[in-house]
Amino acid sequence: MRRDSQLVFTTAQAISGAAADVIVLTDQILIPQMKDHTGTATNDRPNVSGKLFWNCIVDGADLLAAVDGCVITFDLYADSDSTPTTGGTVIDSFAVTENTPSEHKDGTYLFSRALPNGTFSPYLGVTATLTVQALSTGKVTSWIGPPLQQGK
Repeated sequence: MRRDSQLVFTTAQAISGAAADVIVLTDQILIPQMKDHTGTATNDRPNVSGKLFWNCIVDGADLLAAVDGCVITFDLYADSDSTPTTGGTVIDSFAVTENTPSEHKDGTYLFSRALPNGTFSPYLGVTATLTVQALSTGKVTSWIGPPLQQGK
C-alpha cells in the first residue's frame, strides 16, 4: 500500500488476458484524514479542492486486441478497508475500446479524470476488466495526482 507522495496504483502492469478477466492493479492508496494542530479531524477525506485526478497511461506495451472490439473498463473503488476492490464502492469508471492494429500505443494517455469532490472512503483501488474480446498485449501505469494534458 502506498500513501502521500507515492500515489501510484501500478507501474507498467500487464493487463492482457481473456474476455471477462478482471485485473486488480497491484497497489491500494490510503488517503488519510486531514487533522488540525490538535489532532482533531477537520475533513474525513481530502479531495474537497477538486485538484486530485485519476490518471492512466499505456506504459511498456501497446494495447492490442486479439479481435476488434475489446473493451477495457477501468473502475476506481473506495472502501474503508485495505482491499477496496473486494467489496468497495465504484466511484468512477472509464472504458476504452481497443482494436487491431493498436489504437493506443506505448506512451498514449488514456484518461485523466477528476476525483469526486467531498468525502470518500480512505482506501482507493483500481481494476481493469476485459469485456467482449481478449486483449493480446498491453501495460498501464495508473496514479492519483495533478491532471494530465494530452501531449504532456
